[in-house]
Amino acid sequence: LLRWPFERVLRFEYQLVHASFIMKAMTSVLMFITVALFGGSCWDRSWLLYPNFNYVSWSYAAACFSMVAHGVAAYFMYLEARLARDRRNRNLALVMQMYPTPGLDGSLSTWAAHGSQFI
Repeated sequence: LLRWPFERVLRFEYQLVHASFIMKAMTSVLMFITVALFGGSCWDRSWLLYPNFNYVSWSYAAACFSMVAHGVAAYFMYLEARLARDRRNRNLALVMQMYPTPGLDGSLSTWAAHGSQFI
């Protein structure tokens, strides 16, 4: 029961980490837009009525810290996605070295494709 998700995660590690990076980056960008919009318009009467009751407080600071934390997490997910891509390419190259391509006659012998390798 516990090995099934583990096998899927190992098989699709790069895709999962890359998708997580994209979602984390989108969250950071959307939070930046939200924080910038509210910070720039909180005292504007045309945006919300009664701007005297709209003020920047601790929740605005928490949103700013959350935006920065999501940005840092997106950066680390980007680094992890690059490492996962390199691991995947290295593992695929290792598999190709373990299982050579067949020769011209269909056998796994390299004699038929390359001769005896002696001059």
